[in-house]
Amino acid sequence: SLDAADDLIKRSAEKGITLVTAASPDYPSRLKAMNDYDVADRRPTYTVMNGVLSASMEGSRERQTRPAILWVRGDLKVFESPSVALVGGGRWSSKEANDAAKRLGGRLAEEDIVAVTNLYDGPQRSATAAVVEKGGKALAFSSAPIGNAETSDIEEEIVRNGGAVISEDSIDSKPRQVDKKEKRRGNALAIS
Repeated sequence: SLDAADDLIKRSAEKGITLVTAASPDYPSRLKAMNDYDVADRRPTYTVMNGVLSASMEGSRERQTRPAILWVRGDLKVFESPSVALVGGGRWSSKEANDAAKRLGGRLAEEDIVAVTNLYDGPQRSATAAVVEKGGKALAFSSAPIGNAETSDIEEEIVRNGGAVISEDSIDSKPRQVDKKEKRRGNALAIS
């Protein structure tokens, strides 16, 4: 119901999380360019089920499409800043990979370049931690709701430094196991 959606948006706003739709002027321009169709041609369809607001683009298929909705905490202006996308997850995780990621993250912070990452374990998380430790900015895509127990500490630091955390899942979504397809989608969003 609309009341449930309004309630979800209100509770999210109390946590500093805003809803940005694909039709919104605040929607990141880099993501707008992801699809080969105009938002005016295809409208998002919003659904509230068990108190969870979700959206899909009418007619979308298995191809990579921009998210119809984003839950955002932080400053979306970092999306327009010079940035480097860091892609690589747990399968490349080793002490050497994590150390290299930390050095790269520190260097990005020193050069005032936004690190665009996922919050998956491994080198990306190491790089993100190094960025925020040095006071740099990060734009982090989360495959879980913003503020979940596993990543809330680093999310706080990202936002405090002027960065942003973005998720397709509302605060009412249950954390779930992320499959390879979703990780690829998160990487595609990060590098777009």
